Amino acid sequence: MRCAVLAFVALISIAALAHAEPPGASAPVTALDPALAPPPPSYRTETYRLQLVAADLAAIGLVTAGALTEIEGLAWAGGAGLFAFAPLVHVAHHGGGNAARSFGTRVGLSMAGAFGGAILGPLFLGCSDGPDCDEINTVTGIMGVGAGAAAGLVAAMAIDYVYFARTRVLVEPEARTWTPVVSATRGGVSLGVSGRF
Repeated sequence: MRCAVLAFVALISIAALAHAEPPGASAPVTALDPALAPPPPSYRTETYRLQLVAADLAAIGLVTAGALTEIEGLAWAGGAGLFAFAPLVHVAHHGGGNAARSFGTRVGLSMAGAFGGAILGPLFLGCSDGPDCDEINTVTGIMGVGAGAAAGLVAAMAIDYVYFARTRVLVEPEARTWTPVVSATRGGVSLGVSGRF
């Protein structure tokens, strides 16, 4: 019995070796043919600066209308809009990171400008001697805060328009299409295929 089992194993081994292909005769298929693989995705950059400009102009319009009509709520809404409208435009373009950068830049540069204006206003426009110096320095400090905050906000708007108002959009590849073509003439029939491959 043992001999029969050993003979059977030897026969199977010899048959397997005889049927085996030499090394490198057929390469295993591990990937699709590159010609048939879909192309890698491509992107293009789109800008939405004009939408940010429109949002900021709307906020400035609210501030101006509130000041002219003496409706404080309208002016406050416009002031908040100077910081919030542009980030909302970024969110609408699926740019949460750009919205955070826009808001942070607007708040940060406005605060830095206000701080600098509070220091520089009394320094350049204030006085050091006189009976009304405290009042004059207070007024020039307040003016400096306003001017510095406005300058910081304008700088933040410019940074926002130039650097943050962009989004990457996926470019859809052209579809592969084919159309059979058949034409009959007196001399015969023509068959063909036309398309975009």
